[in-house]
Amino acid sequence: MLMTRVPCAALASGLALLLGSTAIVAPGVAAAQQFQGGVIQRILVQGNERIEQSTVVSYLPVSAGESVDAAKLDLAIKALFRTDLFSDVKIDFQNGDLIVTVVENPIINRVIFEGNKGLKEDKLRDEVTVRPRGIFTRARAQGDVQRIVELYRRSGRISANVTPQIIELPQKRVDLIFKIDEGPKSGILSVNFLGNKAFSDNDLRDVVVTEETRWYKFFASSQANYDPDRLEYDKEQLRKHYRNRGYYDFRVSSAVAELAPDKNGFVVTYTIDEGPKYKFGKVQVETELQKLDKEVLTALVPIRSGQTYQDESIEQSTDALTFAAGAAGFAFVDVRPRYTPDREKGVVDVTFQVREGPRVYVDRIDIVGNTQTLDYVIRREMSVVEGDAYNRALVDRSKRQIRALGFFKDVEIAEVPGSAPDRTALQVKVEEQPTGELSFSAGYSSVDQLVLDLGISQRNFRGRGQDVRARVSVGSLRQQLDFSFTEPRFLNRDVAAGIDVYGYRYDL
Repeated sequence: MLMTRVPCAALASGLALLLGSTAIVAPGVAAAQQFQGGVIQRILVQGNERIEQSTVVSYLPVSAGESVDAAKLDLAIKALFRTDLFSDVKIDFQNGDLIVTVVENPIINRVIFEGNKGLKEDKLRDEVTVRPRGIFTRARAQGDVQRIVELYRRSGRISANVTPQIIELPQKRVDLIFKIDEGPKSGILSVNFLGNKAFSDNDLRDVVVTEETRWYKFFASSQANYDPDRLEYDKEQLRKHYRNRGYYDFRVSSAVAELAPDKNGFVVTYTIDEGPKYKFGKVQVETELQKLDKEVLTALVPIRSGQTYQDESIEQSTDALTFAAGAAGFAFVDVRPRYTPDREKGVVDVTFQVREGPRVYVDRIDIVGNTQTLDYVIRREMSVVEGDAYNRALVDRSKRQIRALGFFKDVEIAEVPGSAPDRTALQVKVEEQPTGELSFSAGYSSVDQLVLDLGISQRNFRGRGQDVRARVSVGSLRQQLDFSFTEPRFLNRDVAAGIDVYGYRYDL
């Protein structure tokens, strides 16, 4: 619910502003239904304060000299509302005059965040869409509320609550305030597993990213807070772990997070079905492409009969066959493994089908999991951009380049269906890792006697990929100060630029 902090005298106007979206349509529609038709002689605009009359008229689907009916009036009202410039619109037709009466949406003077302690204001500003000097609409403010709540949810504060408020100012301006109640962090009391026999609970706790909250973890990571999305990621990590160790039939039956009775944290339980252990059986390659030699392709597959089944080996084989086909001139190739498990013998036969695939283009690129690093820092490492033809080699190169930044513990690029059959979307999923370092040392020398050294560095300053380092060294005779700042992509080019400042003093 959007609230307004205004004096009592301004309360009526505040309510009209906030409730207009539910009441504004009725007057215009009623007027359109009662209108019988006619020819427009003039178009008059009333109620506009900042917006010029010509601008309002330009948004109308009708003009002077045209005939107008109820349907066109209805379209005109909807056209004006779609601009987001008006909170109320009414159109009347009297004696050849089309009279358009509008109530303008206010201009945002300031966007203020109150109550945020766990997240910095810069992080919140990057998340919301409203900006100072922009148009205020209730729908946009409510949309930003959901974005802020989602941001807090991903940081482990599942009970966070955000209330938007406005303060009305003169000249049709408002201050938009997001009042934030962060709530406590939702910790993980325990992580349990049911159905596991081949691996112990402790082994599997090292596989999942969700961590148990412990009092002795003074610098606990965000993985020790409850996040529903992280459970899905954990299920995938468990699947990879088992299927890379021979358990072809492995599946996670359920992943449940239950709130403790005293509501001080969650108990996470994964129910799994391991199934039997498999080995590779027959491994074959099939292709109808005449330029590709089936025997040569088979030799490139790094799988041999009798080896323990591994999904990683399947992926490596698929990559090897894709690159081989690309080197032979097939830019769009489709390599699909076909599995035939024999549960009595405990083997899985694999046949790789190599075909010329359809031309596919990158529809969009989505970045998920980056709670600190800004999107553009990751996007500039991508060797493919939206609209390019999909190229597996370039996607793999992009993955290596993002991982080489050193900002992420894990990087995955997945393909999801796009807006059309020949379109694909790339989802870049990253897992942040610490990028800052604080060092302190003390020593003794015959010249300086006691020497103290303090250093601090951040390789991903403010999530922008910038490198900042500072170091102070103090002795009885010598004092030294060093500071450096490096921008890895100066002027958005592949050129690094930086500055180094140092001071040195030696007392004789």
